[in-house]
Amino acid sequence: MADGDRANMIDGFASVQAVRRAKPRGEDPKYAPSRSRLPGSGKKAPAKKSGAPAPHVGRTALPPRFDILCYACGYRFVLTGRMGDSVLCSKCREALLTKDYTLDRPWSEPVKTVGTVVVAPGAVLSAVKIVARRVRVAADTGQAEIECQDLEMDKGGTLDLGRATFRDLFVGEKARCSFSRVVACRKIEVRGRLTAKVRAEESVSIRVGGMVRGEIVTPRLAVEDGAGLSARLAIGTESRNVKSEATAAKRKTGVGVTQERPRKAVRGKARK
Repeated sequence: MADGDRANMIDGFASVQAVRRAKPRGEDPKYAPSRSRLPGSGKKAPAKKSGAPAPHVGRTALPPRFDILCYACGYRFVLTGRMGDSVLCSKCREALLTKDYTLDRPWSEPVKTVGTVVVAPGAVLSAVKIVARRVRVAADTGQAEIECQDLEMDKGGTLDLGRATFRDLFVGEKARCSFSRVVACRKIEVRGRLTAKVRAEESVSIRVGGMVRGEIVTPRLAVEDGAGLSARLAIGTESRNVKSEATAAKRKTGVGVTQERPRKAVRGKARK
């Protein structure tokens, strides 16, 4: 290209610099809005309400999970989601009732459910059997036989351990429990007062405001700030026999029994 033609040409960078130098009062030049419009639906956007919170994505709630123990065959399974009026056992296909009971009057009929049974003040229980997923005791259980997974002791509740079988024990904030028998179960959580000899297969937790007196044998012990403890402890060493004691109690009643492989007999002479 000839040099005379290059004099009449300007590159892109030079044109941008020329426009910036020509801006009035140090401001960028304002351009008129474009006349061309994109085709739309013709509907106006809804006006935003003043003061209304802006929509946002919250947290996703997981469906509830329930640990179910069939009171017909003793099979344990996990149910995810809401429970209806009944639940089918995954093994024997028995229709398990999920109704919750509140016993606050004289009662002489057996109760079988995978829901919750509350022994409230005013209850007078005869020699009946109560089978439930969770039992909350807030009165005297009398001669009733209780078989459950979670046992919760509340204010005013008294219980005969010889007639009760449970997997986990919860002592409420206002509960005052004193047992002469050994309490053998899987987990124990104390928020009130508990005086007993405790044998926990997995753990013992003493929350704020809780107090435990007596004896504790367990692999793991957790004591929060503000909790009290005045007991003889055996953590990890003597707690090896706890699992066998809890398993023996389960086999006696059939609650939470798991099949174990038979061990081979070891032949040999005993060493002196």
